[in-house]
Amino acid sequence: YNQSLLLGQTSAAKRLEFNDPAAQLFSFDARVFGNAFAGSTVGTGSQGPDGTSNPPPPTVYSIFTETRTGTLVFGEPAGSGVPSSTWGNPTFKGITWDDVMITTKSDASLLEARLSATGAVVDMDFELRTVDGQVVVRSATSSANEMVSAAVQPNTTYVLRVLGWANGPATYQIVSNQFLPNGSPNGNGGTVTSGGSGPLNPATTAPISGLYRFTVNPVLKKVTFSLLR
Repeated sequence: YNQSLLLGQTSAAKRLEFNDPAAQLFSFDARVFGNAFAGSTVGTGSQGPDGTSNPPPPTVYSIFTETRTGTLVFGEPAGSGVPSSTWGNPTFKGITWDDVMITTKSDASLLEARLSATGAVVDMDFELRTVDGQVVVRSATSSANEMVSAAVQPNTTYVLRVLGWANGPATYQIVSNQFLPNGSPNGNGGTVTSGGSGPLNPATTAPISGLYRFTVNPVLKKVTFSLLR
């Protein structure tokens, strides 16, 4: 689910449905992301002014950028409708899937990575994972041009997984950008400015994320959850 809300709005209820005919206790994990965006100030009323109608100033980040390349021999045929049984199997690493390790800098707060490919390729998919296998975010469009972005922890290793889908022999390229405080000594890719002049150019000001485990007890008709990380 992905939804953007204006100031003061509440997201609509979301429904997940599970088939559990034996009424067994089960659990599932879900990662929840939240971002606060700076844009134009919204307000109502006739009281005297106590602030400004100008948006917050733009945010400037220094960038640490890396480029990695690799090859995949083939992937699942498009339209097969199910994930490949070979994904994650070490025997097929570099054949139907591949992993690229990224270690964040000591002052990194965001990570953005873009996947592109050349050769006999129609489609690939792309994931950002933790080293213990948790999927942080996945990009699965109908092309080999994918992008993932998420808040990250500094001094932490993450996995960028390339998933072969509709491809023969193909070369992929990953360009990753870590967003650092402006002027960071870890930067090597210049700066980027986000936000500053209205709702069409927002700036991410408070990215947060959490991995939750939900436990469903069909007998007691009760759902509990806990924060994993």
